[in-house]
Amino acid sequence: MVSRRARHSVGVIKADTCDGRMVLMGHGGHAPHGNDEEEEEEEEEEPEAADDEPAGPGQPKARTAPAVAVIGHKKLVVFGGESESVSLEDFVTLDMEAGVLEWVQLEVTGDYFKPRRGAAMCGVKDAVYVFGGINKDANEVETTLQDFIVLKLNEGVMTAECLPLKGTSIPSARAFAMMQANGSNSFMLYGGVCAGVAVNDALVFDCNKQTWTQVYRADPAFCPPTGALATLHAGSLVTVTSSSGNRFDVVATLDPASLSEKFSFVGIMKNGVTKQLDDLESFFNQTEGAFGMAENPDKLQDSFDFLLKVMGALYNVKAKKSSIDLELDCIFESLSVLQKHKVSTVANDGRLEAAKAQWEEIKKMVPDVKQTVAPIQELRGEEIKSKIKAFQTKTYDFGKEFHKRPIFTYETGYTTSYPMLDASNLEVAGLEVEMKELINLANMFEFPDAINRSVEAVAECRADLGMVKNTWDYSALVEQQFAKWRETLWNDIDTSMMEDLSKGFQKDVKGLPKQIRDTGTYRGLDDSVKNFLTSVPLVADLRSPDMRERHWKSLMIVTGQEFVIDDKFSLESLLALQLHKFEDEVGEIVDCAQKEAKMEISLEKLDVTWAKVEWVQVKHKDTDINTVKLGEEDFEALEDNQVLVQGMMANRYMKTFEEPILGWNKKLMMVADVNQILSEIQRTWAYLESLFIHSDEVKKELPEAATRFKNIDTEVKLILKGACATKNVVASSTLDGLFKNLEAQQGELEICEKALADYMESKRRAFPRFYFVSTADLLDILSNGNNPVKVMGHMNKCFQAIEKLTLDNNNPTPGHRPKGTGIISCVGKETIPFKSELSLTGKVEEYMNLIIDKMRSELKLHCFDAMKAYGNPKQRHEWCYDWSSQLGLVVNQIFWCEEVETAFDKLSSGDANAMKKYSEQQVVQINDLIASTRKNLEKHQRQKIMNMITIDAHSRDMVIGIIDNKENRKGCFKWMSQLRTYWDTDIDDSVIRICDASFPYGYEYLGNGGRLVITPLTDRVYITATQACWLSMGTAPAGPAGTGKTETSKDLSTQLGKSMYVFNCAPEMDYRTMGDIFKGLAASGSWGCFDEFNRL
Repeated sequence: MVSRRARHSVGVIKADTCDGRMVLMGHGGHAPHGNDEEEEEEEEEEPEAADDEPAGPGQPKARTAPAVAVIGHKKLVVFGGESESVSLEDFVTLDMEAGVLEWVQLEVTGDYFKPRRGAAMCGVKDAVYVFGGINKDANEVETTLQDFIVLKLNEGVMTAECLPLKGTSIPSARAFAMMQANGSNSFMLYGGVCAGVAVNDALVFDCNKQTWTQVYRADPAFCPPTGALATLHAGSLVTVTSSSGNRFDVVATLDPASLSEKFSFVGIMKNGVTKQLDDLESFFNQTEGAFGMAENPDKLQDSFDFLLKVMGALYNVKAKKSSIDLELDCIFESLSVLQKHKVSTVANDGRLEAAKAQWEEIKKMVPDVKQTVAPIQELRGEEIKSKIKAFQTKTYDFGKEFHKRPIFTYETGYTTSYPMLDASNLEVAGLEVEMKELINLANMFEFPDAINRSVEAVAECRADLGMVKNTWDYSALVEQQFAKWRETLWNDIDTSMMEDLSKGFQKDVKGLPKQIRDTGTYRGLDDSVKNFLTSVPLVADLRSPDMRERHWKSLMIVTGQEFVIDDKFSLESLLALQLHKFEDEVGEIVDCAQKEAKMEISLEKLDVTWAKVEWVQVKHKDTDINTVKLGEEDFEALEDNQVLVQGMMANRYMKTFEEPILGWNKKLMMVADVNQILSEIQRTWAYLESLFIHSDEVKKELPEAATRFKNIDTEVKLILKGACATKNVVASSTLDGLFKNLEAQQGELEICEKALADYMESKRRAFPRFYFVSTADLLDILSNGNNPVKVMGHMNKCFQAIEKLTLDNNNPTPGHRPKGTGIISCVGKETIPFKSELSLTGKVEEYMNLIIDKMRSELKLHCFDAMKAYGNPKQRHEWCYDWSSQLGLVVNQIFWCEEVETAFDKLSSGDANAMKKYSEQQVVQINDLIASTRKNLEKHQRQKIMNMITIDAHSRDMVIGIIDNKENRKGCFKWMSQLRTYWDTDIDDSVIRICDASFPYGYEYLGNGGRLVITPLTDRVYITATQACWLSMGTAPAGPAGTGKTETSKDLSTQLGKSMYVFNCAPEMDYRTMGDIFKGLAASGSWGCFDEFNRL
C-alpha cells in the first residue's frame, strides 16, 4: 500500500514496454519524511514484486521534494531535497535491473551549484538536466533559483556544468516544475511556482543547439496557486487540476506543435496577403466592368440600373481611394517581410504589380466616365431629390404622429403597449429600409446632405422607440413587483426589504435617458415608484407596536375611509388609502403613538422606581434619632426624572397622560424641595444642638435663643421620626403641611444662627485669633469652653506651632479644671516646660489670652537662661541640645552680633587680624556642629543642629564679606544691613535691628522646624521688608512661582518671633472674609501673607 504523501517525485522505468514501472521517491505532509521506494505498474497493473530488498546499506537520508530522473531506462537518479529543514545537494543512483537493489552515492565534480529542493530534473540519453528549485541558506532565508545545470555520469563520477540560458525566450526562476523528455534531443519545462505564485508557461530546450524556445504562455490565474500536475503524453501536454475541493477532476491537453503552426506569424501573413490581393482584384474587375457601361450613354439613359452601377463604381473609387493606396503599400511591406523569412513571393509580387497598374488605370478612367454620365446624372438627380423630399415629408408626418401614440402615455399600461411597440418597430424598420436606399442614391449622385433631415428624423424615432421600450420594460418589472408586494398579509410585510428595493427602482428610473423624461410614460413610472417609496416608510411606521385603537381611528378620520384590521388585512388594503397623499398626517399619527408609548413606559418606570426609594437613615450621635437623606443614586435619579417629567410636560402629545404627568411633576418637585430644606435644617440643627442643648455657657449667654432652639429641636425630632417610620421618600415628602412646617423651622433656625453669629463675633473680639478659626471649629471650642482638655484639640488652629499644652490632669473631675504645665510643639518634636503652672479658669477666650501671655513670658525666661548657659559649662555644639531650637538660634545670633562687634572694636584698637581670627573661630564652630551630625542623633536633635549650621553658614559668609571689603567700623553698611539680634539691658529684652529699623523680639513659639538658607537675595528682601514695616507699610514680593516669595516672608517672621498667617487668595474671598482677616491680624498683632493676592 502506498502511503499518503505530498511534494514527492516520480520516475518512470521502461515506459514504452509492457512491464513499465513507476517509482515514487520521498514525501512530506501527512507522514514523516520518507525515502521509501514504491513500485507500481503503469496502466493500472498490479505492483511488481521485487526479488530483493528495495534498498542497500547506502540508503540515502529521508527527504522531501527531491528531484528524480531516469538514465538509460534503467538507472534511477535522485538529487537534492530537504531533510530536517536542511537543503541537500547529493546525487544517489539506483540500478533497477541489478540483481541486488543498492543505492550508490555519487561523487560530483565540475561547476559549483547550490543545494536545493523542488528542482526540475530530466534525463536525456546519458545526461541529466536540472533547472531551478528552492535554496535555504543558514539564516533560513529561501531563494527560488534560475540556474540550469547539466550532469554527465562517467564511471561513478558526476561532472556538473552550469549552462547559460539562451534562446528567443528563457525560463524564469521556479520550483516544483515538470521537466520531461520530448523526443530524443529535447525536453519540455512546464509550470512550477515562484514566490507563492503559479507559473503558467512551457518552454522546449534543444539539447543540440542548447537554446530555449517558448511554446506556450498564459495567465497564472488559470492555474492553482501550487501549480498544476502535468506530464507529456504522445507529444501533448496533459494537466490535471481541481475545480473545487480535493478532487482532481479537470483534465486539459495542449499540443504545442499544432499551436505553433496555427499561430505562425509567417503563415498568417502569407495567407493574408493572398486574400488581400484576391479582394482587390475582384473590386478592380467589377469597377472596370461598371466603367465599361459608360461607353454606351444611350443605354445608361434608358436603364436606371446600368446608371446606378456606373454611379456606384464612381462613388466607391472616390470613397476607397486612400484606403486602397494604403492597402497596396501594406501588401508590398508584407511581401518584403515574407522574403526575409525565405518565403517565395514571386507569384504575389506579379499580382501586386498588376493590381497597381490596374488601379492606376481605373483612376485615369474616372474623369472620362464622370464627364460621360454628367448629363444623365443631372437629369436623374432631380428625380431622386424629389423622392428624398417626399420621404422627408413622410418622415416628418410619421414622427409627429409617432410621439402622440398611446405608448408615450403611462395609463396605457405595459400589457397594451407591447403590441403597439411591435407595430411601431415594424413601421420604423420600413422607413429605415427606404431611407437606406435613398442614402445610397444621394451619395452616388453627390448630394448626401439632402437626406440628412430625414436621417435625423428616422434616427430620432428609432431612439425614442428604444427608450420608450426600455421604459415599458422597467415599468413591467416594477409593477409586477409592486403587485406581488400588495398581496402580502399585514403580519408578513417586510418594509425594510421593500424600501431597499424601491430605492433601487428609483435609482434605476433616474438612470433612464434624459430624452425620455418629458414623456408621460416616464413621468407615470417615476410617480408610481415615488408614491410607493413614500408609502413604504408610512407602512413601516404604522406597523409600530405603539399603535393603539385610538391611533387607527385617527387614521380613518384623516383618510376618510373605514377599515378593519383582521387576518385578511393586506398591504393592498392599506395602500388603497392612498397614504402618499396623507404623508404628513400619517407621520403625525405615528409620531403621536410613539411619543405616547414612551410616556406610558416612562410613567410606569416612575411608579416602579419611586415605590422602592426610601430615606437613607443615619444614627445621630448617641441618640435614638436618625437623620435622613437621599442616597446619591436616588438623588441622581430624582434630577433625571424631573427632567424627564418636564420633557413630557413640554410634549404636545401629553393630553392622554396629562393627569399622571402633572401628578408626578408635583410629587418630584416636593421631594426635591423637602430633601433640600430638610438637609439644610438637619445640618444647622446638628451643630447648633451641641451649643444650645449641651453647652451651659451658651445657655447662659443666649437664654432666649436657647429656649427657641429647644422648641425647634422637639419639632425637628418629630419630623425625623415620622420620615423614618414612613421610609418611602415620596409618601413622607408629600404629607400635607410638611413643607410649610419645615420652612417655619428653618426660619426659627436662622434666628438662632443670627444670635449665635453675634455671640461668636463677641468671642472673636475677645480673642482675635478666633478670626482665623473656621466657624465649625469655633463652635466646638465655645461649646467645650468649660472643658480645656477638649479645647486642646484646637490649639494648633490658634497657634502656629503649639499642638497642645501639657496638663496636670487629663481627666479632671466635674467642676475642676486642669492646669497647663508646658508646651508641646506641632512643628517638629519639642516640649517647653513652664516654670510655673497656668490656671485655665474663666471663659475660653480669657484663658486663651492667658496662654498667649504665658507663652511669651516663658520663652523670654528660657531665652535669658539659655544666654547664661551659652558655652558654660557645655561646649556650644552640645549646649544647643538643652534648649528649644527657636531660642537656641536667638541666643546664637545675640552672641554672634556681640562677637562681631567685639572684633570691630579690636580692629579700631589696632588689631588688624581680629576679624580674621574670629572668622577662623566660626569655621571651628561650624566644624564642631558638622561633626555632631555624624553621631547617632534623634530626629529633633538633628534638626536643631541643621538649623544652627544653616544660620552659622550665613554668619560665616557675612564675616568673610566684611574681611574681603576691608571694613573696620561697626557703622559700615555691610554690617548694618544684616538682621542683628541684641539683648538690650535697658529694657531687659531681646531686640532685632537692621539699618535704622528696630523690632522687639515677638516670642511667638514657632517649634522645631527647618530654616531657610539665607542668600544675598534673601538679605535684600529682609532689608526691603523690614524698612517697609518700620515705616508701617506692607510689601508685595513678585516673581515666578516656586522662587521662595512666601517662604522668605515666613522665615523673616521667624527671625522676628512673629506669628504669620498665610492665606491662599481666591476670587471667592469677599469683603466680609477680608474684613474678618484684617480684624484678626490687627487685633492679634500677627503678620498676614496673602499668597497669589492678584487673584482677588
